[in-house]
Amino acid sequence: MPTPERIDRPTRSARLADQRGITLIESLIALGLLILGAAAIGRFMTTQIRHAAGNHLGTAAYAMAADEIERIRSLPFAEMVGSTRDAEENDVVFKMVSTVRDGVPAENMKSIGVRVSWRSPIGPQHIDLQTVYAQVTAE
Repeated sequence: MPTPERIDRPTRSARLADQRGITLIESLIALGLLILGAAAIGRFMTTQIRHAAGNHLGTAAYAMAADEIERIRSLPFAEMVGSTRDAEENDVVFKMVSTVRDGVPAENMKSIGVRVSWRSPIGPQHIDLQTVYAQVTAE
């Protein structure tokens, strides 16, 4: 079997001595990757902040709808009627529309519904809340 020829390889210290630093192209590529990563993280954070604000507004709208239903339920049964009104919280205008339907789902019952609409950072939003209220009669 023939003996393989010995390949002269530079020693490790010689290879390290040849590397004097990173090139301009390598630096630009690394900087570009860093900028792309920062832009992606920035966009993600902006989206998350907008959704958090939208969730806060949704919670406020739900509380307003529940309060409106309780306001209507506190009225005498014969005087329960729907209404429309605006409310403002944290510079956001909420529009509340309540409806009261007599005889739904049965006689001596009323269906009460409230829709609260607002414009959030992610666009127009609304929530709907409904309940049924029954008149208690003595026999």
